[in-house]
Amino acid sequence: MMKPTLLITTYNWPKALKLCVESVFRQTELPLEIVIADDGSGDETRQVVEALKSISPVPILHVWQPDEGFQLAKIRNRGIAAAHSDYIICVDGDLILGPHFVEDHIFYAESSCCVFGKRVKLKPKYSAWVQNNSEFSISWFWSPKIKLGYHFYSLRNRWLCNRTVVKISDFRFRPHILGCNMAFWKSDAIRVNGFDEEFTVWGLEDRDFSLRLRHAGVALKCIRFSANLYHLYHVPRSKDAPGNMRQFMKCAAEQRIWAEKGLDQYVN
Repeated sequence: MMKPTLLITTYNWPKALKLCVESVFRQTELPLEIVIADDGSGDETRQVVEALKSISPVPILHVWQPDEGFQLAKIRNRGIAAAHSDYIICVDGDLILGPHFVEDHIFYAESSCCVFGKRVKLKPKYSAWVQNNSEFSISWFWSPKIKLGYHFYSLRNRWLCNRTVVKISDFRFRPHILGCNMAFWKSDAIRVNGFDEEFTVWGLEDRDFSLRLRHAGVALKCIRFSANLYHLYHVPRSKDAPGNMRQFMKCAAEQRIWAEKGLDQYVN
């Protein structure tokens, strides 16, 4: 069975990162390795990572870069370059993985295809409780711990997923892909030069990446009712990034494949 690299991005939220990585330990199918892509966190995060390494059933690599503002695209590229697997699953460090998350991504992996899923948002009060008690449990999909509107994303059902899978190869369609729950072949990422590091404000860097993949002939596949993730509450980031939208629309208009500033800086 193919063993993927699980790439986890993080920035200065060690409690959430600990919960995220511990949920990896409980997977029905373990990844080949965990790569923690750290966009400049402080010493507390380093200590958490070192403690997790000592109990992890798989190798953990900590890829760190100095804090120079929002550099998510850059740290993702560095994490991809460090990955030893041919297949990479990306998540954020403020997410708790359902126990079948890695298993589901392995099942739906397909050549020349980028697979992405959804996430379940947890309510603020329960998110705080989880962090303070280091415990997490969702007993049923209509749980009051889940934010309204996200309950159905907590369902895991292979029959439903197979009947609702959406596969998109036409680049004119722009689905709301989530970089916090996506998987792709390393060779495909190299083909488009990874994430565009010109995105230095939050927003659209993941959709830009997926759009360039489609321009390169890679299809997108959305899997609902599989690969469940639970998002710990935090104050929402500002979505006012007109510069990012201009970059994204230019990429679409030019049918661009290659990121001028990207992965090739780190891949030998």
